[in-house]
Amino acid sequence: MDLESELRLDEDAAEVAAFLAENDGALEPAWHRGEELEAGDETGVYWLTVRPVSAPDERYYARIGWNRYPGAPPSVKFATTDRGSLSETSAWPNVGGYRPGNFDICAEWTSEGHQAHPEWAGRWPTAGNPFLWVVQILQGDLDRRYGGRSA
Repeated sequence: MDLESELRLDEDAAEVAAFLAENDGALEPAWHRGEELEAGDETGVYWLTVRPVSAPDERYYARIGWNRYPGAPPSVKFATTDRGSLSETSAWPNVGGYRPGNFDICAEWTSEGHQAHPEWAGRWPTAGNPFLWVVQILQGDLDRRYGGRSA
């Protein structure tokens, strides 16, 4: 990701952090804890802590990684803990379109969804704050469509 994109992502992340704080969540860039990136990994990686409004004791840890910001949707995965395993189905909430067995979310707002559905090309908003848009959808799904924790 180029410097201009990284700066915009950092600026947009401030709004995301404020939104999450209002919803009893948190945001932290991966580089705050020196997370090592492997070849092919996204360069704009953030960790979110979110919770469904109907289950205030539940916490979900989402890894959002951007390859191109704001030009393309991010990868969104759930982990067992903050920076935990990304390959445990129990880390995932039961929400339609969230596929714990595939470790992906089949939606227009994720890179995984766009890989599965090339016909969605061109349906990605680059204006405004795409990072906030993604997190608002994620929080909204947890608040309105949450069906418990995946097994």
